[in-house]
Amino acid sequence: MDCRSAEKELFTQIAVIGKKTRPIEDGENGSPDTDTDSIISEDDVIKRDQWNNKTEFLFSCISYSIGLGNLWRFPYKCYENGGGAFLVPYLVFLFIAGMPMYFMELSLGQFSSQGPFGVWHISKAFIGLGYAMVTISFFCSIYYNVIVGWIVHYLFYSAKALILNEYLPWYNPDCDDKAKLASNESSINETYCAKTAEIYWNTQVLERTDKLEDFHGFQYKLLASFCVAWILVCLFLLKGVKGSGKITYFTAIFPYIVIAVMLVRGLTLPGAFEGLKFYLVPEWSKLLDPVVWNTAANQIFYSLGLAFGSLITLASYSPFDNNVLKMTMIVTCVNCSTSIIAGIVIFAVIGNLAHISGKAVQDVVTSGPGLAFVVYPDAVSHMPGSAFFAFLFFFMLLNLGFGSQLALVETVITAVVDRIPSLMKRRGLVTVSVCLTMFIAGLPMVTRSGIHWLNLLDNYSCSHSLFIVSFIEIVALVYIYGGRRLLVQVEAMIQTKPFASYWWLFTWGFTAPLAMLTIFFFNVYLYEPMKLDGTDNYIAPWAEAIGWATAAASVMLIPIFAVKEFVQAKGSFVQRLLKITRPDELYRPSSLTDLKTVNELLERDHLPTLGGDASTISGDNDKVHLGMAAGESLEA
Repeated sequence: MDCRSAEKELFTQIAVIGKKTRPIEDGENGSPDTDTDSIISEDDVIKRDQWNNKTEFLFSCISYSIGLGNLWRFPYKCYENGGGAFLVPYLVFLFIAGMPMYFMELSLGQFSSQGPFGVWHISKAFIGLGYAMVTISFFCSIYYNVIVGWIVHYLFYSAKALILNEYLPWYNPDCDDKAKLASNESSINETYCAKTAEIYWNTQVLERTDKLEDFHGFQYKLLASFCVAWILVCLFLLKGVKGSGKITYFTAIFPYIVIAVMLVRGLTLPGAFEGLKFYLVPEWSKLLDPVVWNTAANQIFYSLGLAFGSLITLASYSPFDNNVLKMTMIVTCVNCSTSIIAGIVIFAVIGNLAHISGKAVQDVVTSGPGLAFVVYPDAVSHMPGSAFFAFLFFFMLLNLGFGSQLALVETVITAVVDRIPSLMKRRGLVTVSVCLTMFIAGLPMVTRSGIHWLNLLDNYSCSHSLFIVSFIEIVALVYIYGGRRLLVQVEAMIQTKPFASYWWLFTWGFTAPLAMLTIFFFNVYLYEPMKLDGTDNYIAPWAEAIGWATAAASVMLIPIFAVKEFVQAKGSFVQRLLKITRPDELYRPSSLTDLKTVNELLERDHLPTLGGDASTISGDNDKVHLGMAAGESLEA
């Protein structure tokens, strides 16, 4: 094996068993040298997985970004905030903030082939950002799979009704017998019939109590569904991206088949176009309301899945020469289009429900879990072939849920094996351990007060902190590392200058950070304590304190690790500051050939180069010498 073959795998992910480099400081300029005893053979190098092809990467990004929120959050927010007029601020924030940040995170992960921890060798003062992202993904993964468990529950009973030719359990056929209702021969009435799906949700699925502290034991049906959800997630992730990548072919494509079927069915239902009017007819006066613009910005941010570290993780398994700009344009446009089309499907069916019940559309529509688990199941239950369409709907939700959940859990797993490279050989054990830990952490959410704990994590751990993390991320990458250097990295990857370069610099440097700050402060201004699900009562102060603690748990890691890196650095105050804010030797492409290309482009534009002193990395026959950078990474 010659040196050129060996260098292709260098820094793709390394683990050295029983060997460490001893740093030797040059007395004159403080540059690192290498202990000649530190020699790493090919057997010591653990290769990082990659997607089998570029299509898997594309589908993985689509599966992650297009989740449950596209189906149950966007349609209601669009209706509530001006109908078709809501699309104006929605698309504005897509182009000035959402798409630029998506592009930035994908390019960062693909360039360095490292996860949320490793990429911050770009500026170790901000390595806490990686820990913050992984912490947010950890919290989100815990409660998100509880929702997937709900879907498993509904899917099971839909399949049972379909196979046994039974009625759906949340449907009572007497409710569609107008004569029986009018004659009082039945024990049910119209009030009950209007709430059959809601009663099933509250009493058979959640068995909800009125307080967070009133656990009242497990809801065992949900516990079983929750176990199934975690077993499936664990099995899908056991083989790493080689296995989960194949799953995304199904999770990315199947929902669109179902959406197409349900779109055709929905548009043929009586009352469908009445529902669509509420969804799409614009109220242009709403554009003068700043709350509408804030809602649109929030929706774009959550919909694309920014600042969770998942985009960096997915891109870290992508080949260096993948056209990351093209991927960004495709995924973000598909994401927004899916939200709009999903709204048509949802409101067509809701229009039919309003038509059947004799109510106005605004009296039957709701947002969030209520839309997916109450309103839509209720509407489907009145259709011919209701069990089939219910099964299709919940199977689609399961695919959407798994697509996002797999990426979130993969983010945590990748962070662990990147932080402790020797564990890469035991990745299966790490996967099982991470899934088991999250399963145990999620158990309180399948008790009878579980819905309240889920809402608590959702409202606090994965909300305000995301905008702080994203703002600091932009500052670190654009103002400290340099936006022009980021574009040069992209140029090296796609082998041509990115189109509209000045637009990306403008959005990275001005509109995106301004949007993040505006959203954060506006959310703080509008903040009020969370209300208990199904009531008008606010949560207790101790519960609110727990919520804010989960939010702070991620953000506080940023200054903690910044101080840690500064204290551990050597030299004067200025020397330490420069050392922890500049890229070290580990921030670079996995191939020395690609590193050379990048540095030539950086020199062309008179920008600082990457990779440290060339003397710290050299090849010699079948062995590779690593400099101080690898030793520091292992010792950490």
